[in-house]
Amino acid sequence: MLLGAERVIFIDRSPERPEMTERYIGSEVIDYTATDVGAELRERTGSRGPDVCIEAVGMEAHSDSPVHRPTAVLLAVHACRKGGTVFVLGVFAGAVGKFPLGAVINKGLTVRGAQQHGRRYIPMLPGG
Repeated sequence: MLLGAERVIFIDRSPERPEMTERYIGSEVIDYTATDVGAELRERTGSRGPDVCIEAVGMEAHSDSPVHRPTAVLLAVHACRKGGTVFVLGVFAGAVGKFPLGAVINKGLTVRGAQQHGRRYIPMLPGG
């Protein structure tokens, strides 16, 4: 929202982080432990999916699966609308298996990656 988004939907399991985004920028919140995130995003976006999905947790994403996999990236790719953009800002080390490249191609997604630019954006945040 700081950069002009009309709507932001924040997804997390911790009550503190979503509460802060709701309070400071007015985002909507989804607790991924309490709902099917993909279905919830489709419902909130009129079945299209989000225009942009930002993965910002990286290899520390939590999953019920015993297999180490990029859970948040998978969700971002599968939830994003056709022709949308997925930004991967989380911290990853080395190769990541199970990346859904077929879904990226079939949906015509743009995928971008970078580390979060804290020095640039933190001063824009309340209290920053």
